[in-house]
Amino acid sequence: MLDIEHAMGASAVTKLFLDMKENRADRRKWEDIDRYSRMNQERLFKPLKHDPVKWEGNVDGVFSTGFSLETEWKLAYKVAGNS
Repeated sequence: MLDIEHAMGASAVTKLFLDMKENRADRRKWEDIDRYSRMNQERLFKPLKHDPVKWEGNVDGVFSTGFSLETEWKLAYKVAGNS
């Protein structure tokens, strides 16, 4: 969740999570937050002062890069003779 806070700002993330809580939306997984934001994109734009989907793309990029690095590091570890 730290990545989205850096992308959108603490105030916008707080408002997003409060909105999700008021609408009984699950906030425990990134996929749930992303889906909620996409489904409510137009309505959330004004109170958040951001397009939540735009900023979430940055977070998706961080996850993607992290997964790629993890795969590369695991392979390098094995190639170096470690199990």
